[in-house]
Amino acid sequence: MPAPPTPPRPVEETTTAASPITQPPVTQAPATQTPTPQTPAAQAPATQPPATPAPEPAAPAEPAPATTPEPATPTEPAAPAPGTPAVAPSAQRTPLRSDYRVMLGTFGSEAALRSATAGVSALGYTVYAIDLGNQFVAQVGPFADEASGQQAAADIRRAYARAELYPPRGQTLRNPAPAAAAEAPATPEPASEPAPTPAETPTAAPAPAGPVYVQVGAFNNVEGAQRFVEQLRAQGFSPSVNAPETGKVTVLLGPLTGSDLTSTEGRLDAAGLDHFRLR
Repeated sequence: MPAPPTPPRPVEETTTAASPITQPPVTQAPATQTPTPQTPAAQAPATQPPATPAPEPAAPAEPAPATTPEPATPTEPAAPAPGTPAVAPSAQRTPLRSDYRVMLGTFGSEAALRSATAGVSALGYTVYAIDLGNQFVAQVGPFADEASGQQAAADIRRAYARAELYPPRGQTLRNPAPAAAAEAPATPEPASEPAPTPAETPTAAPAPAGPVYVQVGAFNNVEGAQRFVEQLRAQGFSPSVNAPETGKVTVLLGPLTGSDLTSTEGRLDAAGLDHFRLR
């Protein structure tokens, strides 16, 4: 047998140790700072405001020419507002013979009365038309005293020249007003003297054939009529109230006939109460 082959001999590796590399130390020179010269900041010269010239002295003001004050114009008293009477009546009811009242005259019809006294109504006064059967008497009032009545009559004469103040029954006026102007008012022309009311008529009116009512008052509201009814009842009368939807609220006595009618009218006359028959 052939001899086995001889294995190769390992090669020895020669390891050479590397010598450390020595680097020379680096020497750093100290940093040298070069001083930088500072330039001083340039200051701008201060600017002064321009001098303001002193104001010149003002010339002395010339004195204003003297003016003469104008005389004050006298003011007239304010006129009452339309629809407001200058003198208010003392009550809202038909004037009685026991009141101060302004008489405007008698007329043949109520339409003629209203037409002739329209100017008085425009002044704010209530004109009462009292039916006497064959004619109508126009009255304004009542007023509390003679002074207020005279003032109202003078104001009413602006629209109705023949207005005249009448005192309560049995009294006279202490300061009668001057006679009314001669010119006649608008047609129809009333009588120069107001016709007397039935209470002032010396003879009693004839008794009618049938029963009638006697009106003794007319009011704007039921409350006023009721107060008057209480006064009549206290005097022994038996009144009633008629309150229509439109128009005045009236106070009536009746129905009456014959001697009852004439007796009642006589009692009303004695009490100084105005009245008239309703047909």
